[in-house]
Amino acid sequence: MVAEHLITRHLDLWTTAIKRRSTAGRGSSSKVELYGIKKLRELILELAVRGLLVPQYPQDEPASELLKRIAAEKAKLVKAGKIKKDKPLPSITDDEQSFELPAGWQWAKLGMLMEMFNGRAFSQTEWSYEGLPIIRIQNLNDKNAPFNYFNGDVSETNYVEPGTFLISWSGTPGTSFGAFIWSGAPGALNQHINKCMIFGEEINKQYLRLAVNSCMDHLIENAQGGVGLKHVTKGTLNNCVFAIPPLAEQYRIVAKVDELMALCDQLEQQTDASLSAHQTLVETLLNALTSTADHAQFASSWQRIAEHFDTLFTTEDSIDQLKQTILQLAVMGKLVPQDPNDEPASELIKKIAADKARLVKKGRINKDNPLPPISADEKPFLEQSAWQFVRLLSLSYEIGTGPFGSMIHQSDYVSGGIPLVNPSHMIDDVISEDIAVAVDHEKAKELTSYRLCAGDIVLARRGEVGRCAIVTEREDGWLCGTGSFYLRLPPAISRRFMALVFRATTTRSYLVGKAVGTTMVNLNHGILNSLPIALPPLGEQYRIVAKVDELIALCDQLTSRLRAADQLRIKLAETVTDVVLNPVSGSVIPFPDAAAREERRHAVGCHAVATLNGYRSFGRTKLMKVIYLTDTHVGADITTVPERAAAGPFDKWIYKFEERADAEGWFSHEEAQGERNKVRYLPKAGLAAQAAKVHELLNASQVAELDRLLKLFADLSTEDAEVIATLFAAWNDFLIDGHTPDDAEVIREVRENWTPEKQRFKPEQLQTWLDWMRKNKLVPHGRGPRTVQQTKLFH
Repeated sequence: MVAEHLITRHLDLWTTAIKRRSTAGRGSSSKVELYGIKKLRELILELAVRGLLVPQYPQDEPASELLKRIAAEKAKLVKAGKIKKDKPLPSITDDEQSFELPAGWQWAKLGMLMEMFNGRAFSQTEWSYEGLPIIRIQNLNDKNAPFNYFNGDVSETNYVEPGTFLISWSGTPGTSFGAFIWSGAPGALNQHINKCMIFGEEINKQYLRLAVNSCMDHLIENAQGGVGLKHVTKGTLNNCVFAIPPLAEQYRIVAKVDELMALCDQLEQQTDASLSAHQTLVETLLNALTSTADHAQFASSWQRIAEHFDTLFTTEDSIDQLKQTILQLAVMGKLVPQDPNDEPASELIKKIAADKARLVKKGRINKDNPLPPISADEKPFLEQSAWQFVRLLSLSYEIGTGPFGSMIHQSDYVSGGIPLVNPSHMIDDVISEDIAVAVDHEKAKELTSYRLCAGDIVLARRGEVGRCAIVTEREDGWLCGTGSFYLRLPPAISRRFMALVFRATTTRSYLVGKAVGTTMVNLNHGILNSLPIALPPLGEQYRIVAKVDELIALCDQLTSRLRAADQLRIKLAETVTDVVLNPVSGSVIPFPDAAAREERRHAVGCHAVATLNGYRSFGRTKLMKVIYLTDTHVGADITTVPERAAAGPFDKWIYKFEERADAEGWFSHEEAQGERNKVRYLPKAGLAAQAAKVHELLNASQVAELDRLLKLFADLSTEDAEVIATLFAAWNDFLIDGHTPDDAEVIREVRENWTPEKQRFKPEQLQTWLDWMRKNKLVPHGRGPRTVQQTKLFH
């Protein structure tokens, strides 16, 4: 069947649609949700209960005959006094018939097929250590969940045997509701679960379970109760409408569902194993990078990673590992070259010691208690030349903690007062305060010895070791919280570098190894004072921080693009499910097709060449800007990969396009005489036909907007086109990242964070072009790819 082919021929779609979980932990299964396979399971169930999973056979007895026998069996039970005679159920309306029935199928209501009996409300005083196990909802959802027991008599309607059909109808959506076939030992049924007496033998219980569960989301939506606890009444269950196939087809459906669910199980195992193996490979290669003994080994280890970079760093977890490796390499001195002109760290340490001695003499700081020299075993790596290991105490003016015990209580907190900084307020290396965790000015005066100053580093004393943030002018005068340390450093130490040190793996490992406590690790002054720090020269500290900023920004861009790709795959999985289950005449399932996007790129490029080639300023640079804006502004979905080049957003694909155009007979290219780096295009016979394909591959509104864009760019100089596209890209990147910038931010991004060449444009020039863009309705909406920096990770 077409539906089955859809499942089995596009396994890559289902296995690559993955959602990242917020929880942490070792192992891929704890960090990601295999969302595509989850949607595949949902699709299989929906196809099953709609008759789209197995073929219909005309020789099968129609379901209408089954329903007649079921009605007759129900009438016998009423006559025998085994069940009560109910009021007739309302007829099934057209609105309740949610899809067209296959041949031989029939609509039915659940109350037509069974009688339901609620379980008994056992009190805790009735629980025992022997007798019948009490079957609660947790025992339906988890076969390993513990039982309570009841050592007494239960009615027939509350006695459950293996094979009994049950429906849980109360609890938390997503965990408590559903139809089950009991497979455990005989037991006593608890409340909030219905025991179902099915009339006759005309319904396959496994199919009935599938059918009822396919309706469960709709039932929960109409359930009674609040946000958390909900109840689906017996009346609602009785009126639940679903489709019944012939009995023989019910068995075929159940067999096919079992087969496909086993395939899903295999896909989950294989995908999870693949993710776990990928994670282990990344960890191994990155660990090798930080474990190298010399530059030659480092270069060799990096080469192994660089050769497979695109296949290694394909998950957010792998990029997180790369970030952590960058931090570790930074504090080991392997990220930037050493400068022999730098004053060695030993001299810096002497100056700090002299400065501290002067302040001790003046009574400004306390004299340090002597600590033993750092042994070789305490050094986690060999320091670079001009570096020196030193204990944190020797680099600090003061290491303090927040107030303890009776000094501050929950009742002291006021909203909008002087904030306290606890570990939970240290987010991504900056302080994000909670306005409710603050004290009034009078209380703040009592706690003045815990006052923070700009330049301090606050550090988590308990919980997540290594969490820290730098106190800025904004937070000057705030208070160190109970769960935090504050670190006051001499001016000759880079705060940003020290923050990197605390986040590095070797530092965290040292602190965790020395920490006290079991449920929650805690640090103390002794541990922090003794921390060995590999200190580089001051100049190198600043170079390291700059390089880390550059590389982490690259990693963030990779993450952003991965998330966009993940969202696309998730959307495709949802779209496929929706299109299959809600078909529209003539609809096409939009599977991702790289070849189709490539064809659109070729058509757009040729259309631009054909339209603008007569203009003197037209060449490679302007063509690339037009293609980029066709992707991000027109929305043609041609998947460019724009880099932040000196000439604005630039995709190196343009070179392949030019070669393809020459080979296909669309146009050739040559260096323009007398104009350095200028490339012009020479049309060939096939250009017009290829350019005309835009009318087939784009919709009418996209073609109209593309032509308007070409008209806008026709008379612009190459530099003007470059500026406009660069402003658009910088602005668009902000929107993709979830921030709506003002003009000053866009201009600053172009001049300071694009390439050095962009600093030649004055702010007032860029403002003029921003005004022009608004006037000509060339304003971004956060659509299309984000730009990436033109740089290498390691030099």
